[in-house]
Amino acid sequence: MIPQSASTPSDPLATPLDQLLNHLRDLLGPEVITRLRQNPNLVLPYADETGSDSDWLRRGLQTILSTEDIKTVGDRVGQITRDLQRPLLQSIENLHWEQQEQKLAFQQLAEQKQTAETAREQAEIEGFRLRKEVANRLPTEQFVRLFFSRSDETGIRNLLLEAADSPTPDLPAFLTGFVGGWNHLRMNETAPAESPLDAVRQRHQALSKLLESIAGLYIPQRRTLLDQVAQWASDRFDDYVFVSPEETRQVDPAIHNLAGLEGHTVREGRSFAVIRRQSRTVVIYADIITE
Repeated sequence: MIPQSASTPSDPLATPLDQLLNHLRDLLGPEVITRLRQNPNLVLPYADETGSDSDWLRRGLQTILSTEDIKTVGDRVGQITRDLQRPLLQSIENLHWEQQEQKLAFQQLAEQKQTAETAREQAEIEGFRLRKEVANRLPTEQFVRLFFSRSDETGIRNLLLEAADSPTPDLPAFLTGFVGGWNHLRMNETAPAESPLDAVRQRHQALSKLLESIAGLYIPQRRTLLDQVAQWASDRFDDYVFVSPEETRQVDPAIHNLAGLEGHTVREGRSFAVIRRQSRTVVIYADIITE
């Protein structure tokens, strides 16, 4: 609500003369009042010509109007003002309610979106649990075929089948960790993002979790497998390419984060590198452990 001064017509303490005086002064403005005061035909008896415009108008009104007329005119002017303000006040009230309704609608939409996202995540987690439960009853080869069944996972599936054909001691733990990290990567695939670069950062974090899940575990196909993972991630973006941190055995300053490194041979990757597809400039350097 706009605060009102003691001189406004709606002030309950203002007299009818004050109300009429204020309306008339605002309506005429100082320039018109000055010209009226300079008009010889409007010279007021006993008026102090050095007084304020308000005093001059007050004396003029008291000269030409009776007290009853002043009250009548003041009431009419006040009513006209209220009538003029009523549509504006109603519009303000309507706008307030519209804003409240929009705010409520946005809140409901956000809640529905969160509910749907939670349900999606729970469904994917449950699906992963069921696949893992089935996998525990299956030979490794059958599990790999079952879990990595999508067409865009063919390269990864073939490498894991190759590993299952000639298993090493680390294979069970490696496969368990890789499956968990890959499932998280799949969930991230449908996560909302505000921009392509935000989506890249989200995918980069998911890939880092995958590397974390297989940290310290080695199979002969590890390097080639991570190259396939990088290719899979890159295929989702037009402008960005993911590069495996273990693409080369030697430390490469073009893609590796060299801060704090002492060795010259890559032992294990901690995160993938990201480069722009056209300019080949590095967006994110790969973190590695050296030996």
